[in-house]
Amino acid sequence: MSKVGRINKDRYYLEIAKAVALRSPCVRARYGAIIVKHDAIVSTGYNGPVRGGINCYEVGECIKDILNLPHGKAYDLCPAVHAEENCVSGDTLIMNADGSIEEARKINSRLLTIDLDSLKESNLEAVKIPSKKDKMLRIKMRGGVELTISPDHILFIMDDKEYLKEVYAKDVKVGDYLPHLSKIDISGKPQKLPQPEYPYYKLKINNWQTILGIFKSKGYTWRRICEECGFSLPVISNLKKGRMIRRRNMKCLLKLFPELERYIEGVSVKKETIPSETNEGICQIIGYFIGDGNVSGGYIAFHDINIETLKYYNNLIKEVFGVEGIIKQDWKKSHYILYLISKRIQEFFENLDLGTGDEKTIPKIIQVSDNKCIKGLIKGLFDAEASVGDRSIHFTSSSKKLIDILRLLLLRMGIFASIYRINRKSGFKRRHYYSLEINGDDVIKYAENIGFSHPLKKTKLNMVIRNNKLRYSTLRVYPISWFKKLGIPTTISSALKDSKKKYVTYPQAKKFIESVIEKYGLTDNIRRLRDIIEKFIFLKVIEIEEIRKSEEMYDFYAPPNHNFIANGILVHNCIINAARNGASVLGGTLYLHGVDPKTGKTIYSEPCDRCKRAIINAGIARVVTIDEKGNVIEFDVKKWIEEDTKKYLENYRLAKEGKLKI
Repeated sequence: MSKVGRINKDRYYLEIAKAVALRSPCVRARYGAIIVKHDAIVSTGYNGPVRGGINCYEVGECIKDILNLPHGKAYDLCPAVHAEENCVSGDTLIMNADGSIEEARKINSRLLTIDLDSLKESNLEAVKIPSKKDKMLRIKMRGGVELTISPDHILFIMDDKEYLKEVYAKDVKVGDYLPHLSKIDISGKPQKLPQPEYPYYKLKINNWQTILGIFKSKGYTWRRICEECGFSLPVISNLKKGRMIRRRNMKCLLKLFPELERYIEGVSVKKETIPSETNEGICQIIGYFIGDGNVSGGYIAFHDINIETLKYYNNLIKEVFGVEGIIKQDWKKSHYILYLISKRIQEFFENLDLGTGDEKTIPKIIQVSDNKCIKGLIKGLFDAEASVGDRSIHFTSSSKKLIDILRLLLLRMGIFASIYRINRKSGFKRRHYYSLEINGDDVIKYAENIGFSHPLKKTKLNMVIRNNKLRYSTLRVYPISWFKKLGIPTTISSALKDSKKKYVTYPQAKKFIESVIEKYGLTDNIRRLRDIIEKFIFLKVIEIEEIRKSEEMYDFYAPPNHNFIANGILVHNCIINAARNGASVLGGTLYLHGVDPKTGKTIYSEPCDRCKRAIINAGIARVVTIDEKGNVIEFDVKKWIEEDTKKYLENYRLAKEGKLKI
């Protein structure tokens, strides 16, 4: 303690940990833990049973006390949780805060998370935590949504009482409902587009004497330049006369004379322009190209059976690039082709890294753009590859990556789409492909927010909506108990009168909420229920598959919300929050304080072996605790690693000799 009576930081944080311990329901020993990083408390935790589990004080006595078992033994008899380890597979698609969508193994940035109090998106710094797992669960839901996850990962499920209830993945059952976002509120912003090199270059006006002086200062004659660059004298002559020379010749000159760069300018014969940043028009062209385009030597081509669609895109190309293409009929007369002859535009599309075939994708530069750009891209894609049925819109592709990213981008407009894998019965070596389907009221949202430029598809979509054949999606259902527990008279909704009815559809739920607000006003309970309904689609679990193989898994620590978006599903993040761990924060300090619930006195609290491993894995730099005499003790985390390794090798030796006792 200082001269002015001020305690130091370690004791200050230990006192806070002591207060946290008072929340523990354990009747044998209460432990409070906090994680501190950069003098900020980022997580708190205490020991106790899993959420929803029975507390020891409810039965009256600790079973380990009855059996007189020491600390650190017989964990299988105790309901208390010491740590949580949560992981998703490396190919799980995670939503970044900037709108980009990446596989978990590639994520290293801020994540999009949900504040469970306000149900609004948050942009939070995340720490990626890899680990090796030998067992996984693949949870399959309606709508074709899947999640491959470790059994100990905490998920949220739809609960009759709590709205969102936390459960371990291993405890999720077929018939449970998992929360999938119905809309992702990311605005994005225009992105700077890559500018391909010009095919030709020339000198700026009245620069020849300066250039000649550069040549002479380095002792170069025209002939020597031509010999070293491998071109003929007319190249230098054309440069002198202000004419164009090819890119490769100018690159050779710049290698010899870097000073030339400030005196030259790029030239395109076609005089096309590449927009400096993303906009709705160019994104629509990119989307159409992903669907029905290809590149070749010096040109790009778009294919369609409808010539009017190609005429529309030719006009759009002229508006965006300042040049127009040529439309010709295929030699088989099966469809039409729009040719755009421009080496520079060809290179622009090649530089976007759009992929081909099964590897087609939507580039990150588009994913993080504003919503107008996203709408333009989707419109172009759907103009190329979508079809309109009597009650739905279908988009097909052999690229699962493209389908998955497109499904998540549609959520930016509040449009939910299902995914189905379809096996070909003939042709294409009977390879499978994927269908993304928009159904029911989401078709109306698509028409209002995106639509088609393709004249035939536009007409068909308008006809479907006008004929009023659409039905609300059966995926959007909510427990009727949510509405009954509000204590509102059943006269407001006939659905509430049916005692056998378990769920109500989205239209029924929305109408009910509107009626209640109109009659009773917007209370906190009504607001919470309304926001839950608008924020989530609850997808029914239809199959759970156990996978036994060793694989690298990933988790993301994102305080204070402690969740992230995986394949569109809201999942818990890794928070080592129980007996002795607090939370996983690289470089942080864990303060641990133990209290005897019978006497209220401080008890010594050293983490058990499994908690030490969790602390090591979490990247915590320091662990500080206090003993019965009030002495502050700091543990050497690096030493724990050495001890754990030594203990394992010794157990391995004893096991080989048949001497290991369990």
